Amino acid sequence: MKNAVLLFDFDGTIADTFEHAIGIFNQLAAKHHFKAIDPAQIASLRNLDSRALMQQFGIPKLLLPIVILEARKLLTEQLANTEPIRGLVDVIKQLSTHNTLAIITSNSKENVELFLDQHELSELFASIHSSKHIFGKSSVIKKITKQYSDLPAVYIGDETRDIEAAKQANVTAVAVSWGFNSATILKQYQPDYLAQQPDDLLTIPMSKRS
Repeated sequence: MKNAVLLFDFDGTIADTFEHAIGIFNQLAAKHHFKAIDPAQIASLRNLDSRALMQQFGIPKLLLPIVILEARKLLTEQLANTEPIRGLVDVIKQLSTHNTLAIITSNSKENVELFLDQHELSELFASIHSSKHIFGKSSVIKKITKQYSDLPAVYIGDETRDIEAAKQANVTAVAVSWGFNSATILKQYQPDYLAQQPDDLLTIPMSKRS
């Protein structure tokens, strides 16, 4: 009998893709003529939400789907050199013994499958769901939770938009501070729980939002 369904974001939450993402962003910035990221900016950028980032770098909304598609393709080339977040694999293994695990990501399903296979994690996740729109995760969460209507649901992610998606879908929102967004801005979005390190995920009560 499973206790809950745990829905994980992928980039920054499970896979340590931060440095790759910066390089890919700057590569696409040169191609599509929006602002690149200066390494000196990185600390301050972690305090901005996704919409503020788009405004900061002048990325037109109409261009965003193209940028995401190209970023996915470029990330495929980097996956061989991408590691899981340190300490998270053991935590995922422990969580999988009593819960159903799934992934919801803005990355491609193929990239996630490749990564999980490389690190022998595939059998721990019941399913992978790719959301084509970076602000469209709430609808995917709702669809999955209908399949597991007898279980409380938790969404775990590293960005403010993950907290927003969890709240819109009325599931427990867990923010992790080891990914893109800093703990400072994650707290402003009032997640149900904030994990500072992977082991913190083992202490979170699995319950539906009221």
